[in-house]
Amino acid sequence: MFNRMPSFGSSVRMLLNMPRIPSWRLGWAFFAGVWSIYLHPRYIGPLRKIPAAQVDWRTSLYRWLWTEPSPIQLLQWAKSIPNDGIIRYTSIGGTPTILLLSSEAIKEVLVTKHYSTFEKPLLARQRLGALSGYGLPASGGEAHKMQKRKLLPAFNFRIIKDLYPVYWTKAGELSSLLASRFHQEVAAGGKTLNIDVLEWSTKVTLDIIGIAAWGRDFNALRNPHDPFIQDYERPFKPNKGGIFMKNVALRLPISVILKLPTKTGRDLRTAMTAARIRCRQAIEEKKKLKPEELEKSKDILSVAMKSGAFDDMALVDQTMSILSAGHDTSSLSLTWGTFALCKHPDVQAKLRHEIRSMLPSPSAENEDAVDPALLESLPYLKAVTNEILRLYTPVPSVRREALQDTTICGHSVPAGTSVMFSPWVTNKLELHWGKNAEDFVPERWMEGDLANTGGAADAFAFSTFSQGPRNCIGQGFARAEFMALLAALVGRFEIQLEDPGYEPEPLFAITVRPAEGMRVKLRTDGLW
Repeated sequence: MFNRMPSFGSSVRMLLNMPRIPSWRLGWAFFAGVWSIYLHPRYIGPLRKIPAAQVDWRTSLYRWLWTEPSPIQLLQWAKSIPNDGIIRYTSIGGTPTILLLSSEAIKEVLVTKHYSTFEKPLLARQRLGALSGYGLPASGGEAHKMQKRKLLPAFNFRIIKDLYPVYWTKAGELSSLLASRFHQEVAAGGKTLNIDVLEWSTKVTLDIIGIAAWGRDFNALRNPHDPFIQDYERPFKPNKGGIFMKNVALRLPISVILKLPTKTGRDLRTAMTAARIRCRQAIEEKKKLKPEELEKSKDILSVAMKSGAFDDMALVDQTMSILSAGHDTSSLSLTWGTFALCKHPDVQAKLRHEIRSMLPSPSAENEDAVDPALLESLPYLKAVTNEILRLYTPVPSVRREALQDTTICGHSVPAGTSVMFSPWVTNKLELHWGKNAEDFVPERWMEGDLANTGGAADAFAFSTFSQGPRNCIGQGFARAEFMALLAALVGRFEIQLEDPGYEPEPLFAITVRPAEGMRVKLRTDGLW
């Protein structure tokens, strides 16, 4: 139907295999590159009418050879290029990519035409599966539909409500441990407790997802030296080599990455092995339960086993996927949220006042005192939670691929076209959020007729948990967990950045994390 643009790689392979004089081959290869990267997409290809990012040839060559444009660059293009809902840019390897911006474009790709016309690319699913198991996030098509349908009972409101005591107890355990360390610092002559929030948030969310995923507390908060905890946490720690390895990972199969003699490769192998061993152990323990005991169990593994839809290998994959996705994104939300509150001490103080006025301290005797209705009744806590999730979405971008010739917003799109949807971008666009789109304003979720959507005209503007059939199955879980952790931390402590001028460098990969962690100073007055 449409003129398909040949990839640069296929053009080069074809031309270099021609029986030409060697000196001609280099010339043909150069022409193939210019044709694929510049001439065809700009003057001939079916995407040529879509507004495009214009960069100089040096930048184009660098991006073709080495890196993807970051969400920060995508946001700049989205703000500066006049468009009717989509723009295009050149991705790694000279791949033309469409970036979705308007609610109409997002709805068309992620909802209306999903499964039938647009799907998560096979290569992306293979990479994700190799890293964290071939569970729900790495599945596609009918397999994804079936898996999500079978797993949904583990994420209904009643199950999430029953987990509130777990969230609150673990939040209290975290705040009590930090308070104890603070008092030790004061006794030794210090004035504050200095910590890396990312390190502690990783531990507490790992404990929570362990209980929710298979009914087991990993006890990472109390026993951080456990071999499994150390092995599993290592890839999630700040790593200055992470940016380099991310770029390498875009060029090599994940099977090769995992075999590289690098720290990243070793850490990933160790973490995956440790997680698979624990998952298999948990499955064997569940098999030993009496039928009535398994029936009463409401953790995700038990629900998956009761569905009868998964064999042991698939159960391991599902549990690994939930374990990885469920704790990493939550820990990053708490980390970035802490940064936002440090940058806005007035918001932090107002939130602390509301928490102390309406919630009991998360001590052992109060572990059952906070139910969903009480936590949800705090309007400013809900507003701050939404604003953090909007501005600091833990998953910065999602890629789709056109399975057949189609259209987006009336523009012709050939099969095989790469489509990018970036919550990091849409959550900050003036198009959706007004002139203060990039400002931290929790009040947008409390004032006006559109308070339920933060002032946005429709629900597609808030894209943190994605949209459509592939939206986050655990978003209710993630929100409740985040609110409990944020309430316990802010209610107990005054939090400041260790370095007041610190601006964390976002490391964009599957998730977005501060490249060097998040160092803060804690101080408590003991009044809550």
